[in-house]
Amino acid sequence: MDCARAFAPGNISGVFKIIAHQDPEKMHSLGMGLTVSEGVVVEVRHADESVVRLNGEVATFPTVRSVAAAVTDVAVSVAVETALPISSGFGLSGASALATAYALNSLLDLGRSEEELAMAAHVAEVRNLTGLGDVCGQFHGGCLVKLEPGQPLKARRLPVAEQPVFYRYFSAISTRAILSDPARVERINRAADQALHQNLQGILRKQRAARGRERPADHRAGGGGRRQRLDDHARQRRVQPVAVRRRPSHHPVDRPRPRSVMTDVPESHPRYLSLRTRDAIVAGVEAGVTSLHGLIAHGRGEAFDYLLGERTRPFAKTAARA
Repeated sequence: MDCARAFAPGNISGVFKIIAHQDPEKMHSLGMGLTVSEGVVVEVRHADESVVRLNGEVATFPTVRSVAAAVTDVAVSVAVETALPISSGFGLSGASALATAYALNSLLDLGRSEEELAMAAHVAEVRNLTGLGDVCGQFHGGCLVKLEPGQPLKARRLPVAEQPVFYRYFSAISTRAILSDPARVERINRAADQALHQNLQGILRKQRAARGRERPADHRAGGGGRRQRLDDHARQRRVQPVAVRRRPSHHPVDRPRPRSVMTDVPESHPRYLSLRTRDAIVAGVEAGVTSLHGLIAHGRGEAFDYLLGERTRPFAKTAARA
C-alpha cells in the first residue's frame, strides 16, 4: 500500500470541565460537545524522513508528530487537509491526531484496536496541551455528554437530532495558553460544575424517561432486530449535516455521506413537509427520543393519504397540539 487516508470530524465543546491527573491517560475533560460534518482528511505515505504538512505547508504540528511517534517508529509523510479555521474551537488537533493514528494503522498494518488508536491520539493532545476532550467526541461522533472522571473515551449520546450549525470565526485562541493558566482553569471549572449539575442532568433524565417508554424488545443487546435496522437506515440517510459519523475510518477518504434525495427535495415539492417530518422522526428514533411507534404511525398516515385521500380533521390537530 502506497498511502492511506482517514477522516475525523471537527468537535465543538459546549460545556468543558478540566480533570487534572499526572497520568495523561487519566487527564481529560467532562462536559458536553458535538461533532460537525466538516473535519480533517489525513493522508500518510512512506518517506525517507518524517514530515507533517497542513493544507500543503510544512508545519511543526506537535500533536500529530507525537501520535505518529507513539504509533510507529517508521518515517512517514503526514498531509493534513481541512477547510475549517485553525485554532478556532473545532478541535482540529484532536481530529488530526485521531485521523493520523487510523491512517498509520492502515498503511503499516499495525493491527491496533480503535480504542488503542483513540487513546494514543488523546494522550498526544494532553501532552501537548492542545485539548482534553475532543478526541472522545470525534471517536464516537454526535452530541455527547461525558460525566465520568478517569474515563477519557467514555461518553453518552444525548437526544439531539442532526441539524445545521452556523458559526462565525473572529480570531485564533491558544488552547495551550488556556490550559496552562490556573486562574482560567478555575473559572472554567466553576462554570462547568454549575452547567453539569443544573442543565445536563435534566437532559439525561428526559432521555432515560423517553427510552423507558419504548418496548423492552427495542433494548436487547446489540440494538435489537427492527431497532438496529432502523438505526442503520437513519445513519445512511444523513438526516442533517451535523454529527458526521460514529467512528472515523481509515478507508480512502471517508468524507461525510451526502444527504439523500428525500431530504434534499425542494420546498415546492407537494410532500416536502411530510418528508422532512419523516426524517425528523427517524433521527429521533436514533437518538432515543422517539419510539418506533411514532415512525409507524407517520407511515400509516401517509398511506391513508395516498390511498384514501384522508385528511387530518381540525379536532385531531387540536388534540395533537395539546
